[in-house]
Amino acid sequence: MYAALGQQPPQVAVARRAQLQHDAAPTVNSADSPASSPSVLSRFATPHDRRALGTVFVAADMPPMYDKHAGSLRLRNLVQLLGEMDLKVVLGSLASREEFIHLAGSVEQRNRYEQELRRIGVRRIAYGSDEIEDALRQTGLSLKAALLSMPAVAEQLIPRVRMHAPWVTILYDMVDFHALRMSREAQMKSDGSLQVKADQMREIELTNARTADVTVAISDSERAALLDLDPALVVEVVPLVFELPRIAAGPAKERRGLFFVGGFWHTPNADAVIWFVKEIWPLILRQRADLVFRIAGSNAPADVLALAQRPGVEVVGFVPDLTELFDRSRVFVAPMRFGAGVKGKVGESMAHGLPVVATSIGAEGMSVRDGEHLLVADAPGAFADAVLRLVGDDELWARLQANGRKFVEQTQSMAAARLKLAELLDG
Repeated sequence: MYAALGQQPPQVAVARRAQLQHDAAPTVNSADSPASSPSVLSRFATPHDRRALGTVFVAADMPPMYDKHAGSLRLRNLVQLLGEMDLKVVLGSLASREEFIHLAGSVEQRNRYEQELRRIGVRRIAYGSDEIEDALRQTGLSLKAALLSMPAVAEQLIPRVRMHAPWVTILYDMVDFHALRMSREAQMKSDGSLQVKADQMREIELTNARTADVTVAISDSERAALLDLDPALVVEVVPLVFELPRIAAGPAKERRGLFFVGGFWHTPNADAVIWFVKEIWPLILRQRADLVFRIAGSNAPADVLALAQRPGVEVVGFVPDLTELFDRSRVFVAPMRFGAGVKGKVGESMAHGLPVVATSIGAEGMSVRDGEHLLVADAPGAFADAVLRLVGDDELWARLQANGRKFVEQTQSMAAARLKLAELLDG
C-alpha cells in the first residue's frame, strides 16, 4: 500500500529521521579533532536525549489575534499549554512586523497581542522570512518540535525546519480542511474557478501532510477525510481549545435576543448572517416581533453592515470581550451553509452556557447530538422553528445549556488538550 501511494511506512519514516539526526552530528576522526571536545558535541542532539530538548517553534501566518478569530484563539491556547509544560516557545510569523501592524490595526494593538503572547510563555517573536531564518539558525539545536499552523505556513517552513533541525518532530496543524471548505463553497455557488483553487489547495495540504511527521486535524471527520485521500498519513486530532468561563447567574426568562459572532474576513460567516436575515429572521419576527438579533465580529463588509437597516437587527462590530453578549442573549445561531473544520463560535457559545441552533455544517465535527447538546436544522422554516422552541421553552433551554457546557468541558477544555499535546510531543 505504501509503495503504491509513494509513501514511506511509518517505521521507515522514524528510521529515516534517526538517520538524519545522526547525519547532522559532527564527524569525529580522531581524539585530536576539535569536534571531539565535549563542549562541541554537547551542542548536538541525539535520539537518546531528544526528550530533554526544551524549545518548540510555533509558526503561523501572523501572531494570533485571539479575540477576533476562533483559529487564533485555539493557537493562543495551545501556546499557553506549551508554556505551562515548561517549554520555551519561539513564535514565527510569515507576516512582517509592518504587515502585522496593518492587520492588527495599530502599533498599540500589535503591542497588546505581543504582550499577551509573552505573558503566556513566548520567548521570541520572529517576523517575516529573514527573522524566521535567524530564529531557526539560533535555536535549531535546542528544538524539540515544530508546530506549523495553516497550509501556506507549513508549505514554506517544513523545508527550513528540516534543514536546521532534521531530528525535530514536525506537527502540521491544518486548522481546518481548507480544500474541503473551498470545494463546498464552489459547489454552492457553481463556481468552476473556485473549484480549481480548491483542487490546488488539496494538493498543498496533502503535500504538507506527507512531509510532516504528524498532521493535526481539528475533528475526527476531517481526519477521516484526509485519510481517505492517503491512508498512509499519520493524523491526530486536537480540537478547539477553550478556557471555561463562568456561566451567568439568573433564569433563562431574563435573557433576550439572538446572537451571532464571527470574523467577516472568513466568507462563510458573511454568507451565514445574510442568509439568516433574509430567509429565516422574517419567519421568526412573524411570531416574536419583540426579538433582537445582534451580530458581532470584525471586518464586516458593506452587505453585512447594511443588515442593520432590517427590523430588529443590530450590527455591533468588533467587541473585545463578548462575555456580556453571551450572558444576556437567549439563543446563539450558527446558520452556516458552507465551511469546514469545527466552528469555534459554537463551542465558545456552549462554553459560556448559551444554547445553540445550528445548521448541519455549523454543528459538524464536534460529535454533538441534535436535541441533547444543541438543536440542528437546515431549511429556513425548520431553523426558525428551532429558534422559537428555545426562546419559548425554559426546560429545553436549561437542558441544552447544561449538556453543551459539559460537552465542551470533557472534549475541548484546556485540560483535555494538555493531555493530547503532551502525547504528540513525547510520543
